[in-house]
Amino acid sequence: MNKKECPVCRSKHTIKYGVRKGVQLYKCQACGYQFRAGREVSEDELWNAYQQEKQTIEELSKRYGKSVSTVKRRLHDIKREWEQPPLSGEGFVHLDVTYWGRCFGVLLALDSQTGKPLYMAFVKSEMVKDYEDAVSSIKERGYTIRGLVIDGKQSLFKTFSEYHIQMCQFHMKQIIRRYLTLHPKMHAKQRVEGIGRQAAQG
Repeated sequence: MNKKECPVCRSKHTIKYGVRKGVQLYKCQACGYQFRAGREVSEDELWNAYQQEKQTIEELSKRYGKSVSTVKRRLHDIKREWEQPPLSGEGFVHLDVTYWGRCFGVLLALDSQTGKPLYMAFVKSEMVKDYEDAVSSIKERGYTIRGLVIDGKQSLFKTFSEYHIQMCQFHMKQIIRRYLTLHPKMHAKQRVEGIGRQAAQG
């Protein structure tokens, strides 16, 4: 007899445990978990439906006949490593780090023209070496870097002096705001702020 496998402990010591809304229920005699009948779905299929097809957890639950808690647990258990993609062509590379909390960030490199990701790495802090690793990886994988768009870190300008470098517009605006009040009262300061805004806008 083909026993249903428990999605929690993977035991096949399961029994039929009634029907709800036309769906057969099962109970695991090993751990006591109750679950619904549904076709088995691989990690790859589940992850693709969630990540690429943008299915919600509720939609996945209905699609595969699994409970919402089972879908959440299985998605949580899936491990996927980012693989740096093969590259070709040339262009300007935008490099920056985005943080979630104090010690968890993502360094992302994008083709400035297309927005295509060229490199990604998780970082704890924003170190020059992280940027050096990104640039080296991009070059080694076949992409010709015509220039870099980076934030206002002075050490990066020195490290990548061989490239054409531009500071990103966001950081330009932040630097201007740091040194100029947003509501100047003197005419001279108003004039300087106006010039600064024009420079930041390109």
